[in-house]
Amino acid sequence: MLRTFKFLLLVLVAQIISFNSLTSFIFVRASTENYSYLKIVPEPKFLNFTGRWFQFDGFYNFPSFLREAFNVSRGNWKLVNTTLPSSFTSYVRIKNGVVEVSGDLNVAYATVLQLIKQRPGYLPEVEVGEALNFKFIGFHLDVARGGVPRVETFKDLLNFLFLLKYNYLGIYLEDLFPWENYPEIGSNRGKFTREELSEIVNYGKRLGVEVFPSLELSGHMNNILSIPSLSKYSLNGNTFQLDISNKEARNFGYSLLDEVVNFWPSSYIHIGGDENQLDGVSGAQKLYESYYKGLIDIVKSKGKTPIMWGDALLWTWPDLANSTTWKNVIIANWDYGTASKEHFIDNIRFFKDKNITQIISPGLWNWNAFYPSFDAALINLNSSLTAARDEGIFGFLITAWGDDGCECLLSYLRPLLLISMEIAEGKGNWEETWLDKWVALTGESKEVAEARVKLGSAIIFRNLKSLLFKGSTVDSGAISFMESILDSISKVELPRDLSFIRAMLSAAIKRSEGKLTSDEVSDLEKAYSSLWLGERKPEGLDYNLQKFQNIAEQMKSEKLRQTTILLSVFLVVVVALVIGIKLFYSR
Repeated sequence: MLRTFKFLLLVLVAQIISFNSLTSFIFVRASTENYSYLKIVPEPKFLNFTGRWFQFDGFYNFPSFLREAFNVSRGNWKLVNTTLPSSFTSYVRIKNGVVEVSGDLNVAYATVLQLIKQRPGYLPEVEVGEALNFKFIGFHLDVARGGVPRVETFKDLLNFLFLLKYNYLGIYLEDLFPWENYPEIGSNRGKFTREELSEIVNYGKRLGVEVFPSLELSGHMNNILSIPSLSKYSLNGNTFQLDISNKEARNFGYSLLDEVVNFWPSSYIHIGGDENQLDGVSGAQKLYESYYKGLIDIVKSKGKTPIMWGDALLWTWPDLANSTTWKNVIIANWDYGTASKEHFIDNIRFFKDKNITQIISPGLWNWNAFYPSFDAALINLNSSLTAARDEGIFGFLITAWGDDGCECLLSYLRPLLLISMEIAEGKGNWEETWLDKWVALTGESKEVAEARVKLGSAIIFRNLKSLLFKGSTVDSGAISFMESILDSISKVELPRDLSFIRAMLSAAIKRSEGKLTSDEVSDLEKAYSSLWLGERKPEGLDYNLQKFQNIAEQMKSEKLRQTTILLSVFLVVVVALVIGIKLFYSR
């Protein structure tokens, strides 16, 4: 009897082994704390995770473009498009060897990819229901103040946006569009070719991320209006501002837009409109409305939707917002301040009460800096995005600006893009969850992720450049704080981009102590140049490298000044001694 039982047990074991070898789907259970809960961006509305994990060797029918973009292996798992609960934007159900998806497939695929990245070689037994609050989920990138990102950089960014479930990318161009009617615009600035733009736009389209152009056609036109042949269109020689009181200048603006609209296949076209310098212009408010009505009509005539900044209506001419002209646009309601949620609710209701469609536009606080202020950005993102969600507006457009040469590398912005999505579409506990999610999606250690946050301190943001590049005096409390941050990350093995910022911080502190050497400055310059060229075209790099070169010149001047002072003191002492000796002997 015992022998028979053993025989049957061996047969059963053999059958189980045989079955698993044929299917290669081996059931396992999470063995570490890291895999005891799932880390999905944004936090889904419904999640039923059993705690079980299956070995995953790849799909045999995953969309080929996504397979290549995200390096998904071929294997025995099956992807099935089916009908699942309709109350969600998307739904994913993972069973042994099968992944069922429904609804918005881009969102569903992104969830599956996040789970693949989270624990390579395994997939969990789970159901995920996502119901996104916003229709328009976008990122707006300024490339006009610094080097133009390479096509491969854009593709990598688009992959990341897709993974986080963004669906729009705006490229802020100013003079970098290849206008055929004005070939002099953007020359020697690394402007895009039409082939490059088409490749970027088409890549985004295949991911379900629409890439749209963002133009400046009134203010912010320095790079265009400073061209001698086009300066006649500026307002009284102010190359920042197009002279919209001049018919010829207005027609020039219309011709710029017309060429972009005819080339770009996107459903949205951003036509700018912010921070005009029209003080003293007679009838400026009326001129602004009339000119922008013409721009809006051009976009609408091509079956597209115009987007424009909202500050002229919100702050400059609030009564102008009552005009029916703005019923045909989407207002990008930007405000980068660190005010309360209630402040942003008031801003939103200004347009909402007038039935004007709007998207909220917070900022990543990366301007005028080599590294963004996480402190300021997180307050701005949290206040504005939660206000937008509560008010139920159309969407959001996260903005990254590049004032003063676009010093900040694009790689530094990614954690903030993840946090933005988590705030806007999560469950309100983003402060507790985002760091683990970043680690899960990127494979970085928690120590590296924490270093990213520490380097984003507002104190570092405010003082790093002035200390390093100007040799400014900073209060001892700020220096002590920066020293404590540097000490806390001194032994963390950082990636190249973060290692550079750590080196900058160390150099800034050394300069405040008079200990910085020219070799260290040279090393910073070389490291920054390498990182920049890894992301962007070379045009624009020299502007930022000059900042490092100026340090060496300043240090020479400071040393010469110190030497002069010491020499002067020495001479005074010698003269005093000589006079003293003469007086002594004259007695």
